[in-house]
Amino acid sequence: MEPVVPLDNEATTALEIYQSNIRLLDESNLVIANITPFRGPHCDVGTAWEIGYAVSRGVPVFAFSATTEPLLDRIARGTPGRHVDSLGMLVEDFGLPENLMIIYSLVEHRVYDTFEAAVEAAARYMSSARPAKST
Repeated sequence: MEPVVPLDNEATTALEIYQSNIRLLDESNLVIANITPFRGPHCDVGTAWEIGYAVSRGVPVFAFSATTEPLLDRIARGTPGRHVDSLGMLVEDFGLPENLMIIYSLVEHRVYDTFEAAVEAAARYMSSARPAKST
């Protein structure tokens, strides 16, 4: 595996960053995404979009997060048995650490607790996913 990081480029404007990130995703055979909650209870919305983009291209996605508690616990904290957020909106209760659309986009529907664990899982996946040699 050869890592690429969206910030490792010369892009400075919003459009350049967008185009650069698309280019990186188009060239990638695998994505490892950080879905640690960012500015709220969910993963960064840009990362969520990138996961969807990769999945739509058939690229396997692995994820890690510093937060492993169920999404419901992060959103409805302090209101046991109440499955709504502070605005009274229904919160999904599937026991998942992130929105179900993100979780079911991931290889094995699993979120790893460290970057290193996600890399190890991705390496195992890539080594077992090699195409068979033709005779």
